[in-house]
Amino acid sequence: MLKGWRGYEIVLGAVVASAAWAVLLILTSYPNGVATSLHEIGQHLDLVSAFITAIATAFIARYTLTLKRSTDKLWDAGEKQFALARETSDRQNVEVQHQIDIAKEAGRAAQKSADAAVAAERARFYVVIKKHNLADFLSLAGMYPNSPTMPYSFEPVIEYAFKNYGKTPGIISEVSHGLIVHEAPPDPVYQVSDHLFVENMIAAGETTETQKFDGPVLFDTIADALPILTGQKHFWFCGRFDYTDVFGNPQVHRFFMRYVKTGLQWGFQPYDHKHYNQSS
Repeated sequence: MLKGWRGYEIVLGAVVASAAWAVLLILTSYPNGVATSLHEIGQHLDLVSAFITAIATAFIARYTLTLKRSTDKLWDAGEKQFALARETSDRQNVEVQHQIDIAKEAGRAAQKSADAAVAAERARFYVVIKKHNLADFLSLAGMYPNSPTMPYSFEPVIEYAFKNYGKTPGIISEVSHGLIVHEAPPDPVYQVSDHLFVENMIAAGETTETQKFDGPVLFDTIADALPILTGQKHFWFCGRFDYTDVFGNPQVHRFFMRYVKTGLQWGFQPYDHKHYNQSS
């Protein structure tokens, strides 16, 4: 195919050239260039027409085949281009997702670092038992182990406070407490303290005003106290201290303590029970 020529121009040129050649052949086949009869001329023209049609059909078929091959090549090139584009897109998507994951991980690390910094600086309160009358109660009850029916009423009193062991102030929100007598660790039951604080913001290293638990009468006779003396039952002192740190975050310290005898001395001891004795 000649450079710069379009396919249909080549076909048209070939048909015209073939027709001219055929007409010239017919005219030169007769003496003096004149046909003997119109009938013969028509027959020859029919042959020329058929010949031209055959040539044109061949050229068209050839052109159609060439066009199909070109179309197939264009289709294959398009498919390859599409596959390449899809592969590139997939690779870019993976890379973008990888970068997003890296950014998320960096964000989480930064958040953890910030949280750790805040946690290291914020207020942290823990309960401190100051005094109580439980030892006096048990000492007196122990003097009458053989008189279980002897009337013996008792109203426990426990004074305690919360010390800020953190590095920044904390603001008191609410204090709750309760005292239970039971064999095994009970489910904590407590009520809000009715003490009104004069100072609600407690600086680092400082202690809150003293709280006082003066609960209901728990005993009627000596028999009620004897299981505590023998270790079959215990006093369980529990509660929670709600406060807000200087960063505006609500916090809570829960406490759960058992009154036990160690050697010759009685005292409160933190007891690991559920989520108690933890400071958020």
